[in-house]
Amino acid sequence: MLKSFLAKVESREATVGVVGLGYVGLPLAITFARAGFKVIGFDIDARKPACIQDGRCYLELIKPEAWMDLVKEGRLAATTDFSRCREVDAVLVCVPTPLNESREPDLSFVESSARLARSCKRAATSFWCSVPNARIRATHSSATGTSPKSWVA
Repeated sequence: MLKSFLAKVESREATVGVVGLGYVGLPLAITFARAGFKVIGFDIDARKPACIQDGRCYLELIKPEAWMDLVKEGRLAATTDFSRCREVDAVLVCVPTPLNESREPDLSFVESSARLARSCKRAATSFWCSVPNARIRATHSSATGTSPKSWVA
């Protein structure tokens, strides 16, 4: 299964999912699409996918010209429909981890993303998602050791 996944990555046939289309997720999605992968971006804020699809800017430092050709070519799509994660081979979670009142990382966005990804039928077994044949990687800016042990396979 890993060899098959790596072959899809090497040949750029893998579809990449990016959860969270903010200042980390959108540039990451654009980078993967520019590298030749098909990318589906997911966000719970319906304005972000709509802006991406329509070529409107919601991040000051990234202009629509950075992605509109990718949307037109079908290499970048954005949606609020998390059932589309069935289409991806790898999921990258790029959601905020703000500090709570106790100055501890609030992992609720990461946990919500995990629950959404878990509901998919085709994405990862190597992290916390039970979607076969795909890989999920969660990266956050919280201190080492703050990810719940239940996320680790």
